[in-house]
Amino acid sequence: MCIRDRNSAVMKLLKSVFKKLAEVNHKLSDSEAGSILPILCESISQYGDDVREIISETNKIFPLSKLTNYLVRALDTQCIKTKTECLKYIRELIKKHGLNVITARDIKYFGKMLSQGDAEEVEAECISSVSYTHLTLPTICSV
Repeated sequence: MCIRDRNSAVMKLLKSVFKKLAEVNHKLSDSEAGSILPILCESISQYGDDVREIISETNKIFPLSKLTNYLVRALDTQCIKTKTECLKYIRELIKKHGLNVITARDIKYFGKMLSQGDAEEVEAECISSVSYTHLTLPTICSV
């Protein structure tokens, strides 16, 4: 079995495990999340759709704000594709669940990333995420 097949099998296993945990209403502890989420967030660039599905299941068994924290931490990587994919997923979470999934510190971090001179794709995702949060603020404040 080649490495690609083995990694694909691991992703399928993780998907089924997280799906089952959600079905039985298991709540992921911080230590459980700390052992798997950093690895998942780092591998989002290699196994994008598979990892997104696993993270979607994770948000059923682990608080979204804490999950987003792992995605933000993954932005410290040198891998441009990982940064871009994490920013895209964070923006998707904001669109779906509102601004309560991120903190003001996260938004400041996005701005700091813009000043670091990252690749154009990362800068575009940062701008998109920050502008989306800015557009969302008036609707939240007016409620």
